[in-house]
Amino acid sequence: MESTYYQENGYFSDGLLNFSVGTIGPKLLKDCKPIIQKATDIKLSEENCSGLFQYGPTCGDRYLRKELATFLEERYGDHVDRDDLICTAGATNGLITICNLLFTAGDYIFIGDVSYYSNIMYMKHLQYNMVTVPMDDNGMIIDKLEEKIRSIGSSLTKSDDSDKPYSAMVYIIPTFQNPTGRCLSEDRCRQLVQLARRHKLLVFADDVANLVYHGDEKYPPRRLFSYDCREDADFYGNVISNSSFSKVFCPGICKGWMETPKRIIDMLELYSPVSCGYNHYMDGIMEVQKRKLAIKDALIKYMPDFVVYEIPEGGYFIWIDLHVNAEEILKMCTEQHRIAFFPASRVALSGGYETQIRFSVSYYEEDILTNAIRKIADVVKNYNQN
Repeated sequence: MESTYYQENGYFSDGLLNFSVGTIGPKLLKDCKPIIQKATDIKLSEENCSGLFQYGPTCGDRYLRKELATFLEERYGDHVDRDDLICTAGATNGLITICNLLFTAGDYIFIGDVSYYSNIMYMKHLQYNMVTVPMDDNGMIIDKLEEKIRSIGSSLTKSDDSDKPYSAMVYIIPTFQNPTGRCLSEDRCRQLVQLARRHKLLVFADDVANLVYHGDEKYPPRRLFSYDCREDADFYGNVISNSSFSKVFCPGICKGWMETPKRIIDMLELYSPVSCGYNHYMDGIMEVQKRKLAIKDALIKYMPDFVVYEIPEGGYFIWIDLHVNAEEILKMCTEQHRIAFFPASRVALSGGYETQIRFSVSYYEEDILTNAIRKIADVVKNYNQN
């Protein structure tokens, strides 16, 4: 295998095939170079190009936000308002900005009982009260969320309409959730928005996988932000859509955006400045679909019947229930075949998920992926027989 940035910097030691990495592989990244080169040449040839190196507006360049809104409308199949958009230095920057602006240590954060590892660690570091909510095949169970809120009761932060507009935050990945790949159902999207309005919750929707869609329908599932309709009589502005180009184009550039209610934009402009032509490249995400289809064939061919898996229509991951201890299988796969993946128990805040794994299809090509599935299947079979 060719030398890559990840290998050179120690992410893949001793030839380890690491299927826990949710990033674009070297084959697709090669296509970024001519796009970046062309865009750079065009901007540097402009007469007033010195403005590129100046501090920008808090919410981002108006022309950029207009073009971004047009791009997102084409991809979402839904209206996107330029004035709702804030440019960020990637999805993590969006989360950090909102956490620092609106919440403090001791505030409550409601989160699915298994979720994205890095953001769990960040919010724990901020010393929030992390409350886990059960999930099923349709995402977070909103009735269970309401039970958790009621059990906390008066301990929730008192909100007002100025410096503290929200009583708590719900952190959720509603579309192609990481690590399960599942989507919050339409009924639950509506239910969550109504619950957030009643309790003045901020719903922080991490929508980084929405653009990585390769299902049969023309557009991905409707994003949660669009359910919080400003024409509603009880509209308050309870949902943020946080996203980034990092899953589809040049992760190292760290360029992202948030769709936010006006009250948050107004607060950002006062208190907390944020860092401020891809369509044909986006077709490259179909490579991920081809890989998932190849993985599905390999799972059917090699895995024993008791192994259960889900192939989502978007995102970079496959959710597999081995029905045997995933940590032990990982140890054996690493020792015998130099193969690694991500056991779900490591991101289960309330425990459990000992047999499930998250398997990434974004970095390696089909032949490596299918061969890895075959080897993992052999380990699972031998483990089960013993």
